[in-house]
Amino acid sequence: MKFFNRDVSWLAFNHRVLQEAQDPSVPLLERLFFLAIYSSNLDEFFKIRIASLHYIIRTGKRTQKKLDFEPKTLLKKLLDIVKKQQVLFSKIFEEDIVPNLKKTISTYYGDWT
Repeated sequence: MKFFNRDVSWLAFNHRVLQEAQDPSVPLLERLFFLAIYSSNLDEFFKIRIASLHYIIRTGKRTQKKLDFEPKTLLKKLLDIVKKQQVLFSKIFEEDIVPNLKKTISTYYGDWT
């Protein structure tokens, strides 16, 4: 039985949070909250998991031989996943959330730009 790496699995979970922010059936303010949750989760991920990988990489080959994964390879994979998610995050925020917020504010308060 093959197991998924916990960090890759964690990023997959955070991607599902990002998908909630993308869902137009979710109310606008809640979608903004999902972006905030995604961002907060990612911040913690970097502080804990990415920092731990950097530490493991600095420990040297003798310590790394005891692992069942290559730390540099995993780090690259994780950063590639995060980069793709960040592109989606920016697209959701800039092309969907902000324009809809402007439209909503204009509806209630007139043109404020």
